[in-house]
Amino acid sequence: MELRQCLNQLSDDALQRLAGQYEVNTQNETLTEQLGQILVSRARDSLLSSLKDEHLWALKLICLCRQGKGLVVEQCHQKLNQTTRQWRRNAGRVVQLLMDYGLVYTKRLNYRQVYIVPDPLREIIIPKLTQGIWQNCSRTCPQPEPSDADGLRAVRLLYLFLSYLDKHPVKLTQSGGMFKRAQRDILTYLGIKESLPEEGPVPVKYPPTVALLYYYCRSRRLVDNHQGRLVPARALEPWLAITPQEKVLDLYAFWQEAYLQQDSDLETLYGLLRLAPPDALLRVNALLREMETFSLGQIWQGLGARADRFCFTPLRLLGMLEMTETGGEQMCRLNDFGRHLQLHAPTESTFFVQPNYELLVPKNLHPDLLWKLETFADLQHPDQLMVYRVSKRSIYRALNSGMTIEDIIDFLKKGAKHAPPKNIMSLLDEWGSTYGKLELLDVLVLNCEDEQLAREIQASERLAPFIEGQLTKRHLLIRRQQQEEFLDALTDEGYMPKS
Repeated sequence: MELRQCLNQLSDDALQRLAGQYEVNTQNETLTEQLGQILVSRARDSLLSSLKDEHLWALKLICLCRQGKGLVVEQCHQKLNQTTRQWRRNAGRVVQLLMDYGLVYTKRLNYRQVYIVPDPLREIIIPKLTQGIWQNCSRTCPQPEPSDADGLRAVRLLYLFLSYLDKHPVKLTQSGGMFKRAQRDILTYLGIKESLPEEGPVPVKYPPTVALLYYYCRSRRLVDNHQGRLVPARALEPWLAITPQEKVLDLYAFWQEAYLQQDSDLETLYGLLRLAPPDALLRVNALLREMETFSLGQIWQGLGARADRFCFTPLRLLGMLEMTETGGEQMCRLNDFGRHLQLHAPTESTFFVQPNYELLVPKNLHPDLLWKLETFADLQHPDQLMVYRVSKRSIYRALNSGMTIEDIIDFLKKGAKHAPPKNIMSLLDEWGSTYGKLELLDVLVLNCEDEQLAREIQASERLAPFIEGQLTKRHLLIRRQQQEEFLDALTDEGYMPKS
């Protein structure tokens, strides 16, 4: 919220008092503009040095909790009294002094009154308020190593997850959940090493990565429950049409909606990660200890477990967070993508086609190419160099999905690092030539009273196009999907078939 907007919302009496605080002429036509300039100037210079520790604590809470989007008045008072260990102190008086100085304002948010610090003041104040935090939990790296985080990894995992469901529809429990064996198989297919959730007071159904992918797909209607099995939705085209970068940002938006906005502590933690100096590695345990000061939640799980499952793991999956271990201590740092949403993700566009029907695919293959590859090849090993295998069964699956053998051959020629082996090309041609020579038809049998009536139906110019063949001389075959049209045509021709 902008400072001028906050000043304009003040009552006349409050505006007059604030003007008196800074000895500004209250008759000035540009009063709010002049006050705004003075507040910004004082915040830069000496205003904070005149405040007591309890006032600085209050400013910290309001500026940092929930990334400064608004701290509920009652929560602020309760937390401030706990932090300063003055349980009988009226914290409202502490905040009131900050309001008298023009640093803190109130607004309505979701039907509740919250404290905020306007953006210009918050940007000036935060570096001064957080110096101690970074001293306690950071190690400075003058020349940080280039990030190897893969910003498109999440999209590749989404493609692999949807492809797995297409190849191996997952049987669901009566309550609509996935069995543990299916979860384990999905993790293996994705190449993710995560433990299955253990029983607890509040059940957690899935490992972190599976949960994020599954709930995202459900929220965007990318999966369906078809006869008790989890399968990709038929209407995937609109989602597939958007760019991989847009998919990553959409998954990031979902993470904020489903995870951060449901837990104010995690929202604060992510805000601290974004505020940290870009060249600093943060000690995870020290950061979590600092977070105890700002924790507002009363959730059964400890902050560390929630942070790891719902913040650190999703951010690593999205390619936003780098984590390493130094001196036996876990360290973390947001990269440019995590701070500014500036995605830089180099991708590969080629792979190796082997004579033994295997494809060696780099882990960072462009996601759209990976999606096509998944259609006609089967993943064998999800390592840094993924191994896919082409078989008659996988090609048959692709042809049934709508691809042609020409599409597959063209894809291999364009994507192969070197010319594909001739034995594979000739075998693909052979498999393609046999496809469709047999076809299963779903038909109905039209039972005619006698052979003469059957010949009459076959001779009709209107009715003949519906006839697929004969079972006997008086039993004709009609495609099931044309049943209604055929019945209409029969009645139009004067026949009265039994329903």
